[in-house]
Amino acid sequence: MKIRKKRDLYLEGQRVKAVVVKNPQKFASEKSEAEIILSFNDIFLNSAAKPAKKNIFSRMGEYEVKDVLIYVLSSKNTDQADLFSVNIDGVNIIYLDNSVNSLASETIDLVGVCHILVAELNHDDLKAKSELVNEIDPYVVIPLSDEPETVHKFATNLGLVEPEAQGYLNYTLSQFENDEEATISLALLK
Repeated sequence: MKIRKKRDLYLEGQRVKAVVVKNPQKFASEKSEAEIILSFNDIFLNSAAKPAKKNIFSRMGEYEVKDVLIYVLSSKNTDQADLFSVNIDGVNIIYLDNSVNSLASETIDLVGVCHILVAELNHDDLKAKSELVNEIDPYVVIPLSDEPETVHKFATNLGLVEPEAQGYLNYTLSQFENDEEATISLALLK
């Protein structure tokens, strides 16, 4: 599975491509190869611009498309989604909106083992976000922020060294299967 970031975050499995769209107004859905579009914004559902032949998820629920299991959840028990859990090729990726700084233990149990945690960061509460990362206990955490200093502070809070940012990241389930005692590692996208 390949993870890359342009404006949005792309998750590319062997048979399916998904994208987490941060700003739907700037997303060219008709040009995207992604069959699965995840957004915390309902703009696609409320507009005539809904792209054909795309599976769009922004409302809470459990979904399955092309053997990809998707949870769209709210950390605050409201109707506003702020967490995606996507299982592609057996690799479970959790994506947290920047507003998520805590999760109920039931939510963590629901999404199960987290191989890769993608966490949007804001500079306001990095300590709480770091504590949440430790609760979720992913194998890999990928922080997303336009501010390098914010990423540095986040890594420091976790006690992790910042690796060099990559254009894309590749992962397979076998990388995680034999590593039950693994510590959290940090990965950065350009």
